[in-house]
Amino acid sequence: MEPIKKVYVKIIQAAINLSQSSSFALKEKLIVDGAIGKKTISAIEHYQSLIINMKKPDGRVDPGGNTIRTLKTSLTKGLSVDALIAIMGYGSPVVVKGYHPLLINQLPLHGITTPLRIAHFLATRACH
Repeated sequence: MEPIKKVYVKIIQAAINLSQSSSFALKEKLIVDGAIGKKTISAIEHYQSLIINMKKPDGRVDPGGNTIRTLKTSLTKGLSVDALIAIMGYGSPVVVKGYHPLLINQLPLHGITTPLRIAHFLATRACH
């Protein structure tokens, strides 16, 4: 699989994990590895069935499609490990997880406390 496609799959996997709610829950979170396997497709179909009310879920997440639009609106807010994994799509989830406690502890010490400031900080770091 091309590296860019693998990153897209990791972002979708993390987004599905971040979309847990009283209306939608997985028995266990997806492993965010960029592989399109049975568990990922099944989780997408489960999401499409419960949240989008698709009569025949197809397990696809097409650019500009209903699944991606709905996923964007149903994400849990905040800088969770899953959110950081999605943001740092090219990084190894194991390495990215190591950054989470550091960011959670250090960002407030530097006045980076709002979602906008956190997003701006992470965007500027991604460029370096």
